[in-house]
Parts: sequence; C-alpha cells; structure tokens
Amino acid sequence: MTVTNKTANSTNVCGLRITVDHDQCIGIGSCEVIAAGLFRLNGERVAELIGDAEVSREEVLEAAMECPVEAISVETEEGDCLATVLDSHAVFSAA
Repeated sequence: MTVTNKTANSTNVCGLRITVDHDQCIGIGSCEVIAAGLFRLNGERVAELIGDAEVSREEVLEAAMECPVEAISVETEEGDCLATVLDSHAVFSAA
C-alpha cells in the first residue's frame, strides 16, 4: 500500500519501508533509472513511489544511495534505519 500526502509518500517493499520526501527531491531521476518499477518522476519532476513492484532490496538501497539530496529514506518495517546517506556515500547498518 502506498501512502501519499503533500510532502511525502511511502510504501513497503521487500520488507523495507521506503519514503520519498517531496520537499527534498530536486528531480534528478536517478531513482527512476535504478528502480523504474518503484519510482517515477511526476509532472512536476518530483519523485514518487508508484506502488508495489518487482524490485530487489539492492535496487531500493542503491536508489536511496544515489539520491544527491537524501530525499529517499529506507527503514525496516519495524522502523530501524537501514541506510543513511552521508556525502553521497552510504553507510549500512547490520540487519
């Protein structure tokens, strides 16, 4: 199920909770290239989640890592942060 509001939308995929912060997104589109079945740029060139899709956990994490403005957050369904982007380098916690 995808949840959408004015500033963010989120969904659960591959046992992960993915959230896109629309206020942060600047429309680069790397997420759409990496995980096209999960992300798309809307008419305002803001990334949005398009629902449940056939994407791998690795694609989800790579899309979050490649976002230059950290607009994509990834957590376990229990709320634990799985990936944090720092200066365009991802640091993964043991999960």
